[in-house]
Amino acid sequence: MGGVLNYSGTGELFNDDSRSSSSSFFNRVLPLLFLLSIYATRIGSRLKLSVNMSGEEEENAAELKIGDEFLKAKCLMNCEVSLILEHKYEQLQQMSEDPMNQVSQVFEKSLQYVKRFSRYKNPDAVRQVRELLSRYQLAEFELCVLGNLCPETVEEAIAMVPSIKSRGRGHDDEAIEKMLNDMSLIKKFE
Repeated sequence: MGGVLNYSGTGELFNDDSRSSSSSFFNRVLPLLFLLSIYATRIGSRLKLSVNMSGEEEENAAELKIGDEFLKAKCLMNCEVSLILEHKYEQLQQMSEDPMNQVSQVFEKSLQYVKRFSRYKNPDAVRQVRELLSRYQLAEFELCVLGNLCPETVEEAIAMVPSIKSRGRGHDDEAIEKMLNDMSLIKKFE
Protein backbone atom coordinates (compact mmCIF):
# COMPACT_ATOMS: atom_id res chain seq x y z
CA MET A 1 0.00 0.00 0.00
CA GLY A 2 2.84 2.35 -0.85
CA GLY A 3 2.29 5.57 -2.62
CA VAL A 4 2.21 9.26 -2.16
CA LEU A 5 0.48 10.45 0.99
CA ASN A 6 -1.95 13.20 0.10
CA TYR A 7 -4.02 15.54 2.19
CA SER A 8 -7.70 15.39 1.26
CA GLY A 9 -8.65 18.79 2.64
CA THR A 10 -11.06 17.19 5.11
CA GLY A 11 -8.56 16.48 7.83
CA GLU A 12 -7.79 13.00 6.54
CA LEU A 13 -4.75 11.58 4.85
CA PHE A 14 -5.06 9.11 2.01
CA ASN A 15 -2.80 7.13 -0.29
CA ASP A 16 -2.40 7.64 -3.99
CA ASP A 17 -0.49 4.84 -5.69
CA SER A 18 0.77 7.02 -8.50
CA ARG A 19 4.51 7.48 -8.04
CA SER A 20 5.22 9.56 -11.10
CA SER A 21 7.05 12.80 -10.41
CA SER A 22 6.15 12.63 -6.71
CA SER A 23 9.71 13.50 -5.75
CA SER A 24 9.74 16.69 -7.79
CA PHE A 25 6.27 17.57 -6.54
CA PHE A 26 7.38 17.35 -2.92
CA ASN A 27 10.56 19.28 -3.62
CA ARG A 28 8.39 22.12 -5.00
CA VAL A 29 5.58 21.95 -2.43
CA LEU A 30 7.61 21.18 0.68
CA PRO A 31 8.99 24.69 1.23
CA LEU A 32 5.46 26.07 0.88
CA LEU A 33 4.05 23.64 3.46
CA PHE A 34 6.89 24.47 5.79
CA LEU A 35 6.46 28.24 5.45
CA LEU A 36 2.66 28.02 5.78
CA SER A 37 3.05 26.00 8.95
CA ILE A 38 5.44 28.55 10.45
CA TYR A 39 3.28 31.47 9.26
CA ALA A 40 0.11 30.01 10.76
CA THR A 41 1.91 29.48 14.07
CA ARG A 42 3.46 32.92 14.33
CA ILE A 43 0.76 35.12 12.81
CA GLY A 44 -1.56 35.12 15.83
CA SER A 45 0.17 37.60 18.06
CA ARG A 46 2.41 39.39 15.60
CA LEU A 47 0.19 41.29 13.19
CA LYS A 48 -1.10 44.74 14.06
CA LEU A 49 -3.60 47.00 12.34
CA SER A 50 -1.90 49.56 10.16
CA VAL A 51 -2.60 51.56 7.07
CA ASN A 52 -0.17 51.49 4.20
CA MET A 53 0.70 54.47 2.02
CA SER A 54 -2.18 53.85 -0.39
CA GLY A 55 -4.72 54.06 2.47
CA GLU A 56 -5.59 50.35 2.45
CA GLU A 57 -5.88 48.45 5.72
CA GLU A 58 -3.24 45.81 6.19
CA GLU A 59 -3.47 42.50 7.97
CA ASN A 60 -4.73 42.28 11.53
CA ALA A 61 -4.98 38.83 13.06
CA ALA A 62 -6.98 40.08 16.05
CA GLU A 63 -9.83 40.92 13.69
CA LEU A 64 -9.12 38.00 11.33
CA LYS A 65 -8.07 40.36 8.55
CA ILE A 66 -5.42 38.16 7.05
CA GLY A 67 -6.20 38.41 3.35
CA ASP A 68 -8.71 36.57 1.23
CA GLU A 69 -6.16 34.13 -0.13
CA PHE A 70 -5.10 33.06 3.33
CA LEU A 71 -8.66 32.82 4.65
CA LYS A 72 -9.54 30.45 1.80
CA ALA A 73 -6.35 28.39 2.06
CA LYS A 74 -6.31 24.99 3.70
CA CYS A 75 -3.79 25.22 6.53
CA LEU A 76 -2.03 22.23 8.01
CA MET A 77 -0.90 21.84 11.59
CA ASN A 78 2.73 20.86 12.15
CA CYS A 79 1.62 17.36 13.16
CA GLU A 80 -0.24 16.93 9.84
CA VAL A 81 2.78 18.09 7.85
CA SER A 82 4.93 15.71 9.90
CA LEU A 83 2.73 12.73 8.97
CA ILE A 84 2.90 13.63 5.29
CA LEU A 85 6.67 14.15 5.27
CA GLU A 86 7.39 11.01 7.32
CA HIS A 87 5.40 8.93 4.86
CA LYS A 88 7.20 10.50 1.92
CA TYR A 89 10.58 9.91 3.58
CA GLU A 90 9.76 6.23 4.10
CA GLN A 91 8.61 5.98 0.51
CA LEU A 92 11.84 7.53 -0.78
CA GLN A 93 13.89 5.08 1.30
CA GLN A 94 12.03 2.13 -0.18
CA MET A 95 12.34 3.38 -3.77
CA SER A 96 16.05 4.15 -3.75
CA GLU A 97 19.13 2.09 -2.99
CA ASP A 98 20.75 5.20 -1.54
CA PRO A 99 17.96 7.07 0.34
CA MET A 100 20.12 10.13 0.99
CA ASN A 101 20.49 10.55 -2.75
CA GLN A 102 16.82 11.50 -3.19
CA VAL A 103 16.22 13.53 -0.03
CA SER A 104 17.10 17.20 -0.19
CA GLN A 105 18.49 19.13 2.74
CA VAL A 106 15.36 21.30 2.77
CA PHE A 107 13.25 18.16 3.06
CA GLU A 108 15.32 16.82 5.95
CA LYS A 109 15.32 20.10 7.86
CA SER A 110 11.60 20.56 7.30
CA LEU A 111 10.92 17.06 8.59
CA GLN A 112 13.10 17.69 11.65
CA TYR A 113 11.28 20.96 12.35
CA VAL A 114 7.76 19.60 12.14
CA LYS A 115 8.69 16.52 14.17
CA ARG A 116 10.20 18.69 16.88
CA PHE A 117 7.26 21.07 17.12
CA SER A 118 4.41 18.62 16.54
CA ARG A 119 2.25 18.40 19.63
CA TYR A 120 0.53 15.22 18.48
CA LYS A 121 2.37 12.19 17.09
CA ASN A 122 -0.42 9.62 16.68
CA PRO A 123 -2.40 9.92 13.41
CA ASP A 124 -5.66 9.28 15.27
CA ALA A 125 -4.90 12.07 17.73
CA VAL A 126 -4.12 14.40 14.82
CA ARG A 127 -7.49 13.61 13.23
CA GLN A 128 -9.30 14.04 16.56
CA VAL A 129 -7.73 17.45 17.19
CA ARG A 130 -8.71 18.71 13.74
CA GLU A 131 -12.26 17.41 14.19
CA LEU A 132 -12.51 18.94 17.66
CA LEU A 133 -11.30 22.37 16.59
CA SER A 134 -13.46 22.28 13.45
CA ARG A 135 -16.57 21.93 15.62
CA TYR A 136 -15.89 25.41 17.01
CA GLN A 137 -16.19 27.04 13.59
CA LEU A 138 -12.63 28.31 13.68
CA ALA A 139 -10.94 29.72 10.62
CA GLU A 140 -8.19 27.47 9.26
CA PHE A 141 -5.53 29.83 10.54
CA GLU A 142 -7.05 29.86 14.05
CA LEU A 143 -7.34 26.08 14.06
CA CYS A 144 -3.68 25.66 13.13
CA VAL A 145 -2.37 28.18 15.63
CA LEU A 146 -4.31 26.54 18.47
CA GLY A 147 -3.38 23.04 17.28
CA ASN A 148 0.31 23.93 16.99
CA LEU A 149 0.71 25.91 20.20
CA CYS A 150 -1.78 24.08 22.47
CA PRO A 151 -2.49 26.87 24.95
CA GLU A 152 -3.30 25.71 28.46
CA THR A 153 -5.49 28.59 29.62
CA VAL A 154 -8.23 30.71 28.11
CA GLU A 155 -6.04 33.79 28.52
CA GLU A 156 -3.22 32.16 26.55
CA ALA A 157 -5.62 31.11 23.78
CA ILE A 158 -7.06 34.62 23.48
CA ALA A 159 -3.58 36.16 23.53
CA MET A 160 -2.46 33.84 20.71
CA VAL A 161 -5.67 34.09 18.66
CA PRO A 162 -7.62 37.21 19.71
CA SER A 163 -10.17 36.65 16.95
CA ILE A 164 -11.67 33.63 18.74
CA LYS A 165 -13.27 36.07 21.17
CA SER A 166 -14.09 38.96 18.87
CA ARG A 167 -15.41 37.29 15.76
CA GLY A 168 -19.04 37.15 16.88
CA ARG A 169 -19.22 33.36 17.12
CA GLY A 170 -20.25 33.45 20.74
CA HIS A 171 -17.18 31.75 22.14
CA ASP A 172 -17.33 32.61 25.78
CA ASP A 173 -14.62 31.68 28.24
CA GLU A 174 -16.38 28.43 29.17
CA ALA A 175 -16.54 27.23 25.55
CA ILE A 176 -12.87 28.04 25.03
CA GLU A 177 -12.00 26.30 28.31
CA LYS A 178 -13.88 23.17 27.20
CA MET A 179 -12.08 23.21 23.85
CA LEU A 180 -8.69 23.47 25.58
CA ASN A 181 -9.57 20.71 28.06
CA ASP A 182 -10.65 18.42 25.22
CA MET A 183 -7.36 19.11 23.41
CA SER A 184 -5.35 18.27 26.52
CA LEU A 185 -7.34 15.03 26.97
CA ILE A 186 -6.46 13.98 23.43
CA LYS A 187 -2.79 14.70 24.14
CA LYS A 188 -2.95 12.87 27.49
CA PHE A 189 -4.40 9.67 25.99
CA GLU A 190 -2.32 9.74 22.82
